[in-house]
Amino acid sequence: MTETHVVISRYNESVDWVKDLQYPYTIYNKGMDDINYPNIKLSNIGRESGTYIYHIIQNYNNINDYTIFLQAMPFEHCGNLLEKIKNYNRDELTLLADGILPNNLCVVPEDHRLGVEKIVNKLGLHDYLKNYITPQYDYPFGSQWIIPKKYIINKSLKFWIDLYEIHQSIFESPWVLERMFLHVFRYSDKT
Repeated sequence: MTETHVVISRYNESVDWVKDLQYPYTIYNKGMDDINYPNIKLSNIGRESGTYIYHIIQNYNNINDYTIFLQAMPFEHCGNLLEKIKNYNRDELTLLADGILPNNLCVVPEDHRLGVEKIVNKLGLHDYLKNYITPQYDYPFGSQWIIPKKYIINKSLKFWIDLYEIHQSIFESPWVLERMFLHVFRYSDKT
């Protein structure tokens, strides 16, 4: 098994840039079958966050030491993406974004807040609500990450399956998880 693996969530974007990657990759294709790269076809539900969680579930027992989660047009959110990937910190999760946005749950749109509450209740992430309702916290626009294995397996496979099920049932989940992923990755359901 390779140490680092890239996961790409594609709709109909060009992915010719993958030839510049230094790591093996998997393309999950939610769009047209018009690419000349090996890919896994998925239904177009859940945007990139659904793809990321799907990959974690399918590979939980043999997840790579580091997984790089990307959109198919990653440079829109991280212009120096290839440089960041080349020099990432192997001890911590790495945000692949040009900018960090401030947020708190008081400014989340009402429909997103309902999604947050459903996810929190399904997964028991009540500390998320406690810690993030009023304080301002930062999140990376674009939901692209390098995640060490420890931040994936610190949660049970059941956690990821439950997250996927609730995620796929709420239209706003991709935007909700864009704000929540830092907390989700750091959260552990194992004691």
